[in-house]
Amino acid sequence: MKKHFKFMRVIFSLTAAALFFAGCGGEYSTRSGDNSISGGAVSASVISGQPVSASAVSGQAVSDTGGYSRYTFCSDRNMYYIKHCYSEDARLVERDIEKGSERKIYVKDIHEVCYADNDWVYYTKKAEGEIGGERQSVVGGVWRSPINKKDFQMDQNAEELVLRAEDWRGLVLTRSHVGRDHRGVQCDGRYIVFEGVEDTRDEVLTTSLRVYDMQKGSYVWEEIFRTDSFLIDMRETILWGGSVFLYDEDKWELVRVDLETGERATVASEENYDDEYSAYISAVSETDIFWWNTKEEKIEIWQYDLRENKSLCFVTNEELRKLLKQRGLLECSIGGKEHTYGCEACFVRANRLYIQVVIDGEGENGEVCQNRVILSKGLRAPDVVLEFEEKLNECLTNPKERLRLFSKEWEGLYGKQPCTKKAYFKARGFCASMTEDECLMYLENPEKKKNMPAVYDFRTGSLRFLQKDEDWLSCYTYDRNNRMLSGDPGEFYEDYEVCDMMPNNYDIE
Repeated sequence: MKKHFKFMRVIFSLTAAALFFAGCGGEYSTRSGDNSISGGAVSASVISGQPVSASAVSGQAVSDTGGYSRYTFCSDRNMYYIKHCYSEDARLVERDIEKGSERKIYVKDIHEVCYADNDWVYYTKKAEGEIGGERQSVVGGVWRSPINKKDFQMDQNAEELVLRAEDWRGLVLTRSHVGRDHRGVQCDGRYIVFEGVEDTRDEVLTTSLRVYDMQKGSYVWEEIFRTDSFLIDMRETILWGGSVFLYDEDKWELVRVDLETGERATVASEENYDDEYSAYISAVSETDIFWWNTKEEKIEIWQYDLRENKSLCFVTNEELRKLLKQRGLLECSIGGKEHTYGCEACFVRANRLYIQVVIDGEGENGEVCQNRVILSKGLRAPDVVLEFEEKLNECLTNPKERLRLFSKEWEGLYGKQPCTKKAYFKARGFCASMTEDECLMYLENPEKKKNMPAVYDFRTGSLRFLQKDEDWLSCYTYDRNNRMLSGDPGEFYEDYEVCDMMPNNYDIE
């Protein structure tokens, strides 16, 4: 039976630790208002429990077709994210991209940022509803605030309600109820996409995908997304280019639904991925979607071109294996058989696709060897070859003097029980996200004997570890679809301890 996309969220290696970044959350109060944009600020209160009919957005700057911004949470000047998500002190932060300065904005009941462009910042707010017989937090609606054209700052005093939940169940449940790697509500300037909620006597269930067209003031293509064949999981659903990309379990296909016409097109079929690990979208740019395909122990990277409406194999297993073998990465000093490899993450920057590869080996006595490397390949250039990223891999490589076998407790994956093994690690961390200027990493800092976030600067070729009070989100929050784990941005340090499950060398001390 074919497994759906969500299982590939687990780190590809069977020996890798499971890492999850926390998303935004917290306990907030409730809200209400009309179901469409009111034209002015609306205060929050209780969901009325009555369905409210939708109407067209009256404000300006609604995209005619929807689109994809390279950075989904940014205008040309600022980035927007939620700080202190789990606290009553939660603030929407407006960060000047060039200067690095920040302005904290109080928005009552704010939950998460959905989207930002040069005209608006879209975000959700919390409310309360009786779910499963208990009072629980839900996402009560989507709001937006305009960008002032004089100072290019968000004007929270001109806040508008865009979409209100039809009943007391809300649009979706909050993250604390649906899991850590949850995207929640997506927006692209015209469409709002989310997974509905249904309350039964025994449990709370997610329902079909819902798509709200702000221009038309109504939900669209309900009959398409209501089918049981679609796997509706917002971790695996992409709103991009005026289309929704999602997985059809019955046909074993990744499909694209054009939200203007309702036309359906197959993006990936059974031949593009195997029956054990389905393809899933691992990186998105303005023009392309990328995913990896595992088939008969072979790894391929596939590309879907939105403009041409076609898919092609971008990186073959043969060229991947050739480069790894040339660099001597398929064997190590612990002996044993040739190492296996798999794709862990993809990132798009500087017109190139960056691929994080996990390499695993096992010695004759059960010792574990693990390595991570970054490869890259240029987009739409003639005679492009797969390349080894020297600078990035220097950052990831564990110094030879620290390579040694030591005991390490491993978390159980895929239903396996935790165990202790002798481990040998050739990499000291991983890449978490990339922008045009920076790469966010999580690395062992041998001086402090601690795993810490670090930033590699592509402009200077330098690496520096971030301090505890330094905000890592300046790199991680730009784009929901271009980072190692695709859950919503949250407080990295709120979930710091789970990243410390990553293998390190100081455990031997």
